[in-house]
Amino acid sequence: MTEEIGCVDRTDGPSMEAYVLESYGDALKRRIVPMPKPGKGEILLRVRACGICGTDLKITAGHLKQIVQLPHVPGHEIAGDIAALGPGVDNLFVGQRGAVYFYLPCGDCEPCRAGRENICANIRRLGFEKWGGFAEYVALPAHNFCPARSDTPYETLAVIPDALLTSYHAVMTAGGLKSGQRVLIIGAGGLGLHALQFARLAGASVAVCDPRPADRELAGKLGAGDLLPDLRDFSRGDEVDSLRRGSYDLIIEGSGAPEMFPDALNCLSRGGRLVIMGYHTATPYSLDSMAMHYNEWSVCGSRVGTREELTRVMELVESGKVRSVIDRTLPLSEVNKGLELLRGSSVLGRVVLVPVSIRRSNA
Repeated sequence: MTEEIGCVDRTDGPSMEAYVLESYGDALKRRIVPMPKPGKGEILLRVRACGICGTDLKITAGHLKQIVQLPHVPGHEIAGDIAALGPGVDNLFVGQRGAVYFYLPCGDCEPCRAGRENICANIRRLGFEKWGGFAEYVALPAHNFCPARSDTPYETLAVIPDALLTSYHAVMTAGGLKSGQRVLIIGAGGLGLHALQFARLAGASVAVCDPRPADRELAGKLGAGDLLPDLRDFSRGDEVDSLRRGSYDLIIEGSGAPEMFPDALNCLSRGGRLVIMGYHTATPYSLDSMAMHYNEWSVCGSRVGTREELTRVMELVESGKVRSVIDRTLPLSEVNKGLELLRGSSVLGRVVLVPVSIRRSNA
């Protein structure tokens, strides 16, 4: 792919607006930078919408310094339309609308050859190792572009490659959910609210745990049964609720909070499975090996999903079987406001950014 160029205030060639992380912990800065040029097998995408993910908070805070090089343009939940085709791209067309599979796998390692490119040993990602979608344009391999129907809103498309794909993979692939099973989802945020929909679609009964009343209320509207403010109310000692402790076949841990892990295990049925969908960058989880042994519990991680799964999820969204949960849209110029809203846990679902020039053209 085209290499990123350092930030500039002026450029003689084609340029674009981008919001750049220049120092960890600081606000993103508006910069005019060179527009990327698509190389062989690539496309240039006009960004129409880009979601803000909790991982963007980790990136801007400096928790992923080992993979993010400054200056950096975050943003990996990207949707838009093709502005230009690079040499050798003949199966797509300029103006075509779609979403972006933001993982850039090598295609040669053992996981890639096994069809598990989401755990590629040499992975690079838009918005992580590569500049992302908090900009007007982004270049990417044509294979990573997933065409969409012409009437699917860009905001809806933007959050599918992460918020929905990650949830689908956790519930259906890593979790192996079967109809009739009992599921507990911990955390009703941008991931949990979508995991709930996939679990319900698969025929499961679903409980949701989240401390925020507004999140629990929305989860109820999306089909959750039990709405729990705190697992500790029934997962420990003499306070155990016999109807709930040990009653869930599958638990999806989406909060990333290490302190939730022991209580989550106590809610698993014998032979049950806990899937770690969210993560914390510093604190390890504790594990009761004796309880794991006697109950034959399974604990596994889950990482985004494959491009094939993304196509499947897009079909489910476009057929109306699941929906993208979006709290609000903001102009790209208000990216720092969006990050602050997410940091303050004051959103339901996702915040999506839209470049100002695009908003005006659609007015």
